Amino acid sequence: CALPICYIQLHQLTEKYNASITVLLTALYLESMLEIQEERLKARKRKPVAIQVPINMRKRIPSESMRNFSLFVTPYLKPDKEYSFLEIITHVKEYMKKKTDIDHLLSLEVENYKTEKILIVRLLPLILKTIVTPFIYKAVGANTFSGTISNIGKVKLPGDMEKYVEKIEFLLGPCPITKSICGVIGYKDKIYFNFGRNIKEAKVEQKFFRKLVQLGINVQINA
Repeated sequence: CALPICYIQLHQLTEKYNASITVLLTALYLESMLEIQEERLKARKRKPVAIQVPINMRKRIPSESMRNFSLFVTPYLKPDKEYSFLEIITHVKEYMKKKTDIDHLLSLEVENYKTEKILIVRLLPLILKTIVTPFIYKAVGANTFSGTISNIGKVKLPGDMEKYVEKIEFLLGPCPITKSICGVIGYKDKIYFNFGRNIKEAKVEQKFFRKLVQLGINVQINA
């Protein structure tokens, strides 16, 4: 579903909480996920709830590469702790500040590069890589987070083109394991949310949007 909201309203809300748009939305997403888990699972079965947030490394490190150049941070909440919304925002803000420090990001990039250069990895036949990679991704990738939110910021088109474009949407394919994903993009005076899922129930989106409304944001849902 697509959700356009007023950019000014959201910006005013971020000023109230002294947080970026990405931090605010990640906090809302985490809170929604945590509440769903509390409603559906007994305490002993609950696990930490984490949201994967991609970091565009092209803005941090100059690069001429045409390959995908991004890393991820994964702020999380513990299932055995009570959080206020302000506490969640503070936690997410501090976590992302620490994990997006340029020295930390560079160390991750170096580790990724070293892995790519391991001789046995380079010599492994493509057919075996195709078989093994999904298991590795599940073990150290998708199983470590509950959803993904990607905010690519505000898009500005050339003046001659802009008058013909009413809106822009950013769509992501949902992960088979985590089931839910959210793409965020700004255009003109609106910010558009697109939730993708591979399950029928829209519980995550419903909670997320209701929380925005409770915070004073006017929303318009196009399913």
